[in-house]
Amino acid sequence: MAAWPTLSPMNGPSSRGVRPGGGGAEQDPSYVRRPEKLQPVIERTYREYPNFCRAMARRAEQYNTCRERLFQLEREGRVLVLAPVSTTRYPASSGIPKS
Repeated sequence: MAAWPTLSPMNGPSSRGVRPGGGGAEQDPSYVRRPEKLQPVIERTYREYPNFCRAMARRAEQYNTCRERLFQLEREGRVLVLAPVSTTRYPASSGIPKS
């Protein structure tokens, strides 16, 4: 079995976008996921699937609630959030990083 890598100042958390001494990666704390603009279209298109429609309607609220809880746990020092510093290199339309 391979050993876990040791962390040094060159390969430690701060070199990967993790806040030193404070936990996870830099995140925009003001980000709020908005409700789905196309909810009426979703409800018409998927009317045979009411559970899916309800899930899509609650999606933004649940995301924001979970995100706030996660940041609260991070502030309390109970979790370490590992996330990219930025996602601008990875467009939503493609899973392939730009060169």
